Amino acid sequence: FFATTAASASDSGGQPTDALPDGPESKETNGQELRPWFLPDGRTLLYVTPTGRKSPIYAGRLHSPDRVKVMETESSNVQYANGYLLFLRGTTLMAQPFDEKRLAVTGSPTPVAEGVQRQGAIPPYRLFSASQNGVLAYQVATDVATLAWVDRRGQTLETIGERANYRGIALSHDETRVAAVIGEPPNLFIINLSNGVRRQLTFDRGAWPVWSHDDRSIDYSASSPNRPSDGFRKLSSGAGASERILPDETAPNRPFDRGWDDSLLVMIPRDHPGTDLTVLPGTGNRTPFRLASTPQDKRIGKFSPDTRWVAYVSNERGSVQNVWVVPVVRGTGAGDVKYLISTGADGG
Repeated sequence: FFATTAASASDSGGQPTDALPDGPESKETNGQELRPWFLPDGRTLLYVTPTGRKSPIYAGRLHSPDRVKVMETESSNVQYANGYLLFLRGTTLMAQPFDEKRLAVTGSPTPVAEGVQRQGAIPPYRLFSASQNGVLAYQVATDVATLAWVDRRGQTLETIGERANYRGIALSHDETRVAAVIGEPPNLFIINLSNGVRRQLTFDRGAWPVWSHDDRSIDYSASSPNRPSDGFRKLSSGAGASERILPDETAPNRPFDRGWDDSLLVMIPRDHPGTDLTVLPGTGNRTPFRLASTPQDKRIGKFSPDTRWVAYVSNERGSVQNVWVVPVVRGTGAGDVKYLISTGADGG
């Protein structure tokens, strides 16, 4: 969903450069090169381009625009070891013979490990690593967890409801309900905190829930086989159908936060490449407008309590992710007005 390209740097230091320059872009490649993995020749990279539930694996040569599509995977990481390509089908790690010279798979895939743990990055990946001497390390998925109230020292005060495969939660403003992402494939459930009873809210792979200020509705992201993400809105009572938040938007989009006035912060990838922070006002003129429209990667946007500012994470100063703040200027966006908050280390 977020624009990320592979970069290389000299082992003696210096500025990073584009490792795979001027690669051909299409609806499928979209300019993103995630979690590169070197082949033994030290010049060929495997990487994944996220496009939805199934994403293509590409092979590319350092400092060359040439690309070869190898196959598809259901994770955003891929590895090569001992003549085999390691990739995911669902939660199962597969191994398939791979010809390094032809950059093509041969033979048939074989299951190696089942139930590999999912890491909740954006986009997510599975936790495994293989060495060239044939040793494979992976983490078995933890299918269930328990919701609990804890105090500021981390001590459990009370557990809530049934154990489940929780993948994300959002607490309502009145602290009486939780919108929980549960299951594989994921969907949204509403859990009543007074009695632990849960009710399914979405049936379209709902995730990333955001409550409205009055808790009457929930914005969420839903994926399809051909689109990584679309934003939808549904009454938290479950009544009625879901509605697209930005019906005229052709690019994938994901809601991230809502302000006290129900202004909505959405992230939308663009062609530059990059990701725009877009605000959909909650009152008055509800025409969406952009904030901080720059070529760099942006993520994890949050409104300030008065909705006059937005904090976000970006790699605008190279490969390190830093926290920035931008003013919310209705109708025109903020242009180049933004302030760097964190320096020297990754922020989030």
